[in-house]
Amino acid sequence: MGVDERFRGVSLKRTRQDVNDPLELIYTGTVKKARGRDVMIEATAMAIKAGVSVRLTMVGATPEELDYCNAYARQLGIADAVTMHGRVSGHAIPAYIAQADAGLCIWEDRPWWRFNPPTKLFEYLVAGLPVLASDIRTHTQYITNGQNGLIFEYDSSSLSRAIQVLWERRAELPAFKQRAFESGTPYLWEHIEPAFLETIEKMAIK
Repeated sequence: MGVDERFRGVSLKRTRQDVNDPLELIYTGTVKKARGRDVMIEATAMAIKAGVSVRLTMVGATPEELDYCNAYARQLGIADAVTMHGRVSGHAIPAYIAQADAGLCIWEDRPWWRFNPPTKLFEYLVAGLPVLASDIRTHTQYITNGQNGLIFEYDSSSLSRAIQVLWERRAELPAFKQRAFESGTPYLWEHIEPAFLETIEKMAIK
């Protein structure tokens, strides 16, 4: 239905103090296995082992998922690199996104997820976040690899490689973020509202 104005460009305001500052990755939404929970944590551990300075923040976990993810991060030795938050109001999401360098969109490739792209994808883009997206058509229709994001296969090794690529290209992050922002502009509610209202009016007339 379109992204709220509060998301517009919030990540573009973030400035990295040093080129070697940790990459800040964010995931917002349902936290569970089928939504890539374990893949994200494992990939973060693998990237750190490969020498990447990266931190993962997940927002939207249930109390059970909070416990699971924190325990799994400790098990993998990356507790300091994973920050978990429970469910929050949608009004709070822009503030979390504003602190990130890239957003994560990750779904198992299931038939029922091939038709309805996730809201977070458009929120990330409008905010100016390049998107690390799993290879499913509801992501790849909007994310162009190397332009406004990076595409990876749905497994921890592939996501880890994408994180490493982003780290290697970290000096390009401002340009990467600007391209993401520009590609997200059409999905602002103000650009979708006129067509939506016109459609509703036509239906009402019929």
